[in-house]
Formats: sequence, structure tokens, C-alpha cells
Amino acid sequence: EVLARHNLKIPADKYCLSSLGKLGGNELNYSSDVDFILFYDSVQMPEGFNLEYHEILSESTLLFIKSSTDISERGYIYRVDFRLRPDGKYSPLCKLLSDYIRYYESRGEDWERQMLIKLGFVCGNEDLYRRFFTFVQSYTYQTSFADSVKEKIRIMKQNIERQHAEKENVKTFRGGIRDIEFTVQALQLLNGGRIKSLRGGNTLKMIQSLASHNLLTAAEEKIFTEAYIFYRRIEHFLQLMNDTQTHIIPNEHDLQFKLAKYLGLDSPEELKQRLFSFRENVRRIYESVLNSGNQPAGGYSLLSVGFKDKSKAERNIKFLRSGVGLIGRKEFDSRTIDLFNTLEPFLLSFLKNAADPDKTLDNFVKVISFTKFPSIWYTEFQNRKIYNNFLKLCLFSQRAIDMITLSRILEEDFISHKVFLRNYRTEIGKMNTGEMIFLASVQFTYGLIDSRMVSKIFNLFIYGKLKKLCEEFSFGYIYCVCGLGSFGAESMNFASDVDLLIIVENIQLSESIQTDFQKFLGRVNETLSPFNADCRLRPEGKKSQLVWDLENYREYLHTRARVWEFQTLLKLRFVHGNENLFNNFRKIIINEVKNLNGEFVNKEMLQMYSTLTKHTIRSGFHIKKERGGLITIDFLLQFLILNDPKLYAKLQGKSIRGIISSLKKRIGDDDSVLLKNNFNFLKDMEIAVQNIFNTNHGIVPSDQEKRNLVAAFFHMTGISELDKRISSIVKSNNSLFEKHLSRQNENH
Repeated sequence: EVLARHNLKIPADKYCLSSLGKLGGNELNYSSDVDFILFYDSVQMPEGFNLEYHEILSESTLLFIKSSTDISERGYIYRVDFRLRPDGKYSPLCKLLSDYIRYYESRGEDWERQMLIKLGFVCGNEDLYRRFFTFVQSYTYQTSFADSVKEKIRIMKQNIERQHAEKENVKTFRGGIRDIEFTVQALQLLNGGRIKSLRGGNTLKMIQSLASHNLLTAAEEKIFTEAYIFYRRIEHFLQLMNDTQTHIIPNEHDLQFKLAKYLGLDSPEELKQRLFSFRENVRRIYESVLNSGNQPAGGYSLLSVGFKDKSKAERNIKFLRSGVGLIGRKEFDSRTIDLFNTLEPFLLSFLKNAADPDKTLDNFVKVISFTKFPSIWYTEFQNRKIYNNFLKLCLFSQRAIDMITLSRILEEDFISHKVFLRNYRTEIGKMNTGEMIFLASVQFTYGLIDSRMVSKIFNLFIYGKLKKLCEEFSFGYIYCVCGLGSFGAESMNFASDVDLLIIVENIQLSESIQTDFQKFLGRVNETLSPFNADCRLRPEGKKSQLVWDLENYREYLHTRARVWEFQTLLKLRFVHGNENLFNNFRKIIINEVKNLNGEFVNKEMLQMYSTLTKHTIRSGFHIKKERGGLITIDFLLQFLILNDPKLYAKLQGKSIRGIISSLKKRIGDDDSVLLKNNFNFLKDMEIAVQNIFNTNHGIVPSDQEKRNLVAAFFHMTGISELDKRISSIVKSNNSLFEKHLSRQNENH
């Protein structure tokens, strides 16, 4: 018909339509899909004709599918299905035979070997079919098959049981039709290479043949034969009664009674007894052949995991299994697919207990879709500890996952385990900023380091890079570079700025000082990106000159500096340059602190504290800015220190934790311990929030699902425990603030 439509006279039979599945095994039931595979030989088209032979063949096939599946007043004939062809439903309906052979040789899977057991000829060119059939025999029935084929089939069956969790599905339940078919096919694959009579697609005939070669006992043959016929009769009944493709035994008593009578049984109870007996006996044989008796019973299924988006989860699992993405084409080779089969049960087990299974699975897919070599990752994951830690990363570190999927270097750092190095002081300087942040993110997620060590790693790295850049610029005058803010106080997080202050001895000595250090700051930002380095805490802020000298700074501090600037300078720390210059600068600051009026200082600081903690609409608890958060601890310490010049001189440049320890005598042992514990937890939570959600703020979200994820990271039982802990810390910090501020005011 198609040739006539195009007025063509070319060989019409240079193709072969072959059967698979139930048709190939001569086992069709009342609602079977009719599975086909179509291929052709190279055919020369008439000169000047703008269609290829495969286009003619595809057009014919589409017409065939339409005529078979279109619903008319008499119903339809059969569901015609070509999805079992290489690369599935999104690949061309037909290809050259040589293309199919290349596919099976390079990317064929074990389930496709099982599928090809049922290959049969339907129509077309029989010589072409024989060529394919000859290839299939050697491809499917290999003489060198090891018992590992049993393991692969067993895993495949477990996957089916996980995907189809209906307990009464006669096709897929434990001890059902699939157990019989998979047992028979495993024995065929293992022995068909040397026993040609085991090559065939009809299950009942192959059961007899296996028994004749003593690969099944007479008792096993009897059980398999009777159970298979019994199950198939149930299948026929269900499909006739429902006029649909179903394999699920009904729960309704009336339908069970009708099914029992159809099977020649007296009651639904007898039906259940017969089913139980067949299922137990079939499963016992299945396990004895496939060596799976010591395996978990099916593990977790997708249905048992509490996904918010189950259809997306199914697509994600499908991708991880074989690389099938949006275009529907299988991308992974058979080795990669086999590797994931061993990983899937543990994955589903992890997801079952994960605080956010959707996020975990999405991130797993994100990494595997990015990498060029999924098999390398899957091979790594054969180590259960590495696999568990990776899934933990997918759940608790959006930052690390996003970084992996943007950098091949970081992917290599993870796979090579470079990311787990512990010799920070000697090795950290050899990394770039991305590698260093990635290391901190991964190790914090795994609990190898806490927020204190995250800050220490950041400081070590930044100090090292700054010193190296200073040496490269080799400035020809006396200067020093100082650290301020969280960098100076060793309390950095993933989103901290690197606050710097640049002092020279005499700014008049060189006209290029400002330009030189502008270039220097530019290089610093290039090197430390994504950290942002600036000198905004210098006198007069961003609008003033970048570099100040000692005398100008002395005059500024004496006449115009605000109290908050002395608070800022408490975190001053030497980075590089002339240490004598730095020490002279410190003396100037400390002398000015001596001249501060205590009451004025307290008034200014209280006003600043009130302004900074002024309530605004926030979508959660702001760890840094909320009253009772980190800002309260910061101001409490600064209140105590700014009122005592000796303390200021002693504690300037110390870390927050170091300052709390040094103030133990001033505030008391109990308050010191409480304050340090509160600070440590808040810093851990700040780093955790930034790491879990890959955000630059430190806000514990109000969203319940996200809040639950934070609670899970800290091994808490739920949101209520997290809220209780935050509330307790806020209350105690505010109480400590009021207590010691009152004492300070009493002294004044």
C-alpha cells in the first residue's frame, strides 16, 4: 500500500519483522501486548527519490500499528508494541540490522538477553531473520557464562518486586509467573550455550526440556508446570472479566468466588490455600536455582518511600538505572547498569528514612547526569560507607552538590578522596578557593569538622593567599595588611566577607600607594572569589581613600571615630607587612580606648544594638541578627571589653571562643561555659543552614520541611526539639546579656 502510494517499485521484502515476548513464545493471552522488533538490510532507492528505505518501512509500520490498535465499533485487535527495540520508544521504529547488532554488542543489557530468548520470525525476509537469529544465539547463549548471571537476574527480579508492590499481582508477586519465567530463563542462559534444545521461547516446553536434562527435578517440573498453568488461567479469567490488562487478584468476595469456581475450586478459601502452596513452592525453587535465599525479601519499594512527587522519583530512578532521560534513550553501558542494580536496594532503604527523599534523589541524579563516567561513581559506591556518605551529602549539602556539578576538578577531588585530607596547614595552600570551600562543605556534612574548624580552614587559606599576594606585589614602602570582622575574629562562614585594613607609615612617601593597593585588592578578589574582600571598615567608609597612614588614623580616632568603630577594631589582626607598624597602630587604638567615657560607650552601644536587632519581617530565625543570637553574644563581649582598656589591649585580635575563655573570671565559670556552648551551637547551625540549602544567609527557615531537614542534620527527633533548643539558647543569651550589662551599669 505504501509503495503504491509513492509509486515505487523497489524490493519490498528487504526487512524482517520479528516477534518477542508472549507472541515470540506462543503464549499470548486475552490482553497481551504484541511485541515486535523491526530491522532491514540496506536498500538502494531509485535515483532522484527523496525518501530513504527506512522512511518507507517506518510509514508502513505506523499504518500497521494504526490498523491494529485503532478502536472501532468492534473494539481493537491488539496493542502492537515496538518498545523493546534498542534504545526504546524514542528511537527510530526500525534500523539496519548492523546497527542493532552493534547496539547489543556494546550496550546490550542482561534483560535484553532474556528478551531475545523469545525471538521468532513473523514476516519479511527469512534470510535476514536467519542472520539476526544466528547472532542472537551466540549473543544470548554464551558458553562462558558464569553464575553471576543468576545474581543479575535475581537483582532484576528484586527491582520488579520493588516497583510493583501490589501483594496480589499474579505476575510479579513472590512465587508468581515472573519467578517461574526468570528461573527457566536463568537456566537457559547458563546451559543453552552447550545444550541447543534449551533454546526456545515457550515456558512450558522449556520446563520439560530442562527436566529432561536433569536441570530441574521431576518434582520441580511438576510444581512449575502446574503453578504456571494455574497462574495463567487466573490471568485469563481476570482479563476476560475486566476486558483490560490486569494481573491483580480481586479483594471482593464475589469475584474471588467466581474465580474459584472457574478454576474448579469450591471456595475463595481453597483458592487462597492453593495460591499459598504454589507461591511457597515456586519461590523455594526460584531461590534454590538463583541462590537468593539469604537476600532480603524485596527490600524497600518506591511506593514505600514518602516522595512528594512520585512520578518524578520514578523518572529519576529510571535515569539512575540506565541513563534514560528526557529523550528516552538509554545511555549507560551494561556494566554501569549492573553496578547500579547492586546499589538500588540500599538507595531505597536510605530514602525510606531520609528527611527529604525527593531532594536526596534529585541531587543524586544531578551528579550522575553531570559526570562523563557514571560507572566510576557506581564503582566507588560499591563501598557501602562511601555510598552512604554520598547520599548524606545529597541530603544535607546542596552547596557541595552544586559545586560538584559545576566543576570537573571538584568531581575528581571527591572521587580521588582528596576532599578528605586532614593535613590542612601544609596542603590547603595548594588548593584554589573552590576546592577549599568544597573540602570544608563535605567534611562539615560528614561530621569530620565543626564550625570552628570550618572557620580555621577558611582563615588558614585566606591568610596564606594574602601573604603570597603581598610578597608578589613587593611594595617598596612600610605597610601592613590587617584583618577585621569575622576574618579577624576567626568566625567566618561560607558567606563571610574578608574585611581588610591597609595602613602605611607615611602616605606622602609615594603617589602610587592608593593605585598600588587598588590593584592589590583587585587581585585579592580574583584569588579569593567567591569570598568578597574589601576595606569598607576603614575611616569614613567606602567613600574615603583606600589606604591610611598612622598619623591620619590617629587624628581620625581622636576626633571623629564612633564607638562602633572601636568595636570593629577589637577584631583587628595582623596579616602581613611590617609588624612594628602594626604594633604602633594598636597602641594608638588602645590609647584612644582609654579616653572613652564608659557611660557614653554603653549608651552608644545599646542604641546600635537596638538598631541592628530591630524586628523586621523575616522568614525564620536569623542566627546572627536576632536578639538572643550571635549578635547578642558579640555585643555582650564588647560591652565588657570596651569598658576596660586593659582587657581591650589583652583581647584585641583574639577569636570569639578565645575571648569567652579569657573572660571566665569576669563572668564566672558557669556563664562562660554556657556562653561558649551557645556560641558553638549557633555557629554550627549557621554553617549548617548555609551548607544544607546553599544559601548565603544564616536564617533557620520557617518552612516546616526545611526546618525538619535542619533538625535531622543535628540528629534531633523533629522540629519541636529544634525549636525548643533555639528558644532555650535565645532565652539564656538574652538573660546573660541583661545580667552582665546590669552589673556593668552598676559599676558606672
